[in-house]
Amino acid sequence: KEPVSNYLDLAIKMASPVPLLNDKNQLDITSNTEINDPVTEEGLHLLPERARRQINNLLKAFEKTNVSPILKGSLENYANELDQGFGFEITYLDDDMAIIRSERDADNDKIWCEAGVETAINKLSEIHDEIQRHYPLDLEREKYIEQFPINSERFDSEEYKKTLEEFVKATEAAYEDGKVTKEYLEDVKRQERQYKDIATLYPTPEIVIPTKDQVNPEKVKKRFLFRVLGFGGGTLGVVHKVSSILDSEAVKNLLSFAQELIEDIIK
Repeated sequence: KEPVSNYLDLAIKMASPVPLLNDKNQLDITSNTEINDPVTEEGLHLLPERARRQINNLLKAFEKTNVSPILKGSLENYANELDQGFGFEITYLDDDMAIIRSERDADNDKIWCEAGVETAINKLSEIHDEIQRHYPLDLEREKYIEQFPINSERFDSEEYKKTLEEFVKATEAAYEDGKVTKEYLEDVKRQERQYKDIATLYPTPEIVIPTKDQVNPEKVKKRFLFRVLGFGGGTLGVVHKVSSILDSEAVKNLLSFAQELIEDIIK
């Protein structure tokens, strides 16, 4: 078990994409990390196309089926990320697959999930495992996230919702002023979209009482918060070097939320 003082440092180290300052002193991101370096072996080049075929099968099956929007969205996002070639961001594939698996495993009648559909999802899940096997550092990160003592209930706090909204607005303003790159802005917006998808699909128990068979979405929320720690903490480290890049209040609030996550771990 890692010392408490190292949790944030480890989350930042495992973050991907990574915030940085480019040569124009703009806030930018990069996917050029060790985690994104694959071990090239025979058959690796076939895996993205095999995954696309299963996704196409599933999306066709869902055209006339009342399936949850987040499942369709995650399948489409997975396919779009694969279109980057082997420049894809493995973190995004992991995030989408976590949602796809969570929906498959949510045993609330699954009227949409006929035998062929479930088989296709299982096959896509197996292909993802094969892709991930070629990224050994990503596999290590997944094991760490599984054990990471983070409180998933923080995801549902109104304070974080407000913090995220403020951070997005500050990033948009910084982009208009030429202080952040389009890539950085798009990644922040992607996080906001994913937050809204997860929040509306998995509302708090106080709002909707889950059925006895419903899967607790703790893992999906926990993954999201781990990314907040890593990406957010990395951003804060960079922004402190050039304090005028983002609105100081938005940065202050994000730092405060990250600190709350760390305090949860200490407890």
